[in-house]
Amino acid sequence: MKKLLLVLSLGLAVLTGCNDKGANTPPPLITDPVLPPVTEEFSPGETVTITGSGFTASDEIWLRMPTKADGDIQATIVKQTPTEITFTVPQGLPEGECTLVLKRGGTEMVLGKVAIGESVPAAAARLYGLGDHGVYEIDRQTYALTPILGDADFDFSSSNVYDASKNTIYSIEWYEEYENIPDTESKLSSGIVVKSWLGTLDLNTNTFNRVPLKDDIDYFACLIDGSLHLLAVPLTDDDHIRLYSVDPATGTQTEVIDFGSWATAFGVSSDTYDIAVYSTPCLVSGRLLMAFSLYGADSHENRFAAFDLNAKTMIPGNTIPFGSDDTEGNVCFFERQGETYTAVVSQNGTSIDSPFNTHFLTFDPENLAAGETVYTLDNAGCFDPQYDPVTDRIYWADYWEQSGTEASGDYTTGTDLYTFDFATRKAEKSFTWDEMIWTLVLAR
Repeated sequence: MKKLLLVLSLGLAVLTGCNDKGANTPPPLITDPVLPPVTEEFSPGETVTITGSGFTASDEIWLRMPTKADGDIQATIVKQTPTEITFTVPQGLPEGECTLVLKRGGTEMVLGKVAIGESVPAAAARLYGLGDHGVYEIDRQTYALTPILGDADFDFSSSNVYDASKNTIYSIEWYEEYENIPDTESKLSSGIVVKSWLGTLDLNTNTFNRVPLKDDIDYFACLIDGSLHLLAVPLTDDDHIRLYSVDPATGTQTEVIDFGSWATAFGVSSDTYDIAVYSTPCLVSGRLLMAFSLYGADSHENRFAAFDLNAKTMIPGNTIPFGSDDTEGNVCFFERQGETYTAVVSQNGTSIDSPFNTHFLTFDPENLAAGETVYTLDNAGCFDPQYDPVTDRIYWADYWEQSGTEASGDYTTGTDLYTFDFATRKAEKSFTWDEMIWTLVLAR
């Protein structure tokens, strides 16, 4: 009898241990995941779609190599909904099966395996220059400019996006117009109104169409789930930042998200503070990354920020390094091989004529903070960098004016083409044009 009781007790202990273990197992991040069959191979650069229930905007997809020494490699997510997620297979992966891991915060879930095929040489991306008097296709070997749009009075900003599905570039144009308006109607200088347009450059037909947008608003273009959107930052007494979908043919805007007051998010009063936007939005893991200059009568700080598309909130980030309180600057973001980088441009001095310096840094999109400095380029700016995964390089235009005065008419203008090679960690001036090129767009 004692022996039987002992067996029963041991059995109960085993069952109890199993139940305790099950109780400590965290719930799955998603349910009903469906992956492509392992018989289907995906080459680097191709996209993979996973379906399921419960995906969130903060989810990340990582590829785990057969040997842990190879580490996990993060994939770039190109589309995400609550029921599916699509990512691009990173470059440089070996052929064979690897494990897909879904990560959310500090938790991860193994989804299954995917077959990686042979790398297929990618087609060379086309490089375009948006200039003061025209739009040009740029020869990637000789850097010769071929006009594809005639001479016109363009006012391109650095807010440009390329839509590969339509082979189209969308661009924001703006300029300041003087009008007789009271100070109370605008926070801008008396009599200045900011006019904006949305430009559509169809690269299939080399035609351009421009439609007007609302006055006194800074607009920034971005693609979300393959559709054109505008992030709108009012320059008047309205301090709410909003996201709109937009019809490129008419400029008609439909509000998608009101992110609320930037003054409230930063903990200041909009009566005593203003903001200037120093970057175009970069979509990473469901967040639009941005950079702001927040300034009041006695204070000035440059901060990273993000707009969370899932939580519909604005999130202030860390202070931007290398920034100066009383000089101009710019901040850009780009992705490379599943990692995010930022280019911080600041003036090397306190004078408006001081030269620019550029700092390339790694960036943590979760904590909105800059990391290690990858490279520092003295006496040159970097505006709207274009990353090419085929060459593993960044391309950008740095325009300039020199000699003489504008009043005397003997000043000269031009643009330097810069490249940064990640393999050599070296930046160099590759070419100089006589034309004023505001920004580059890489069509890939």
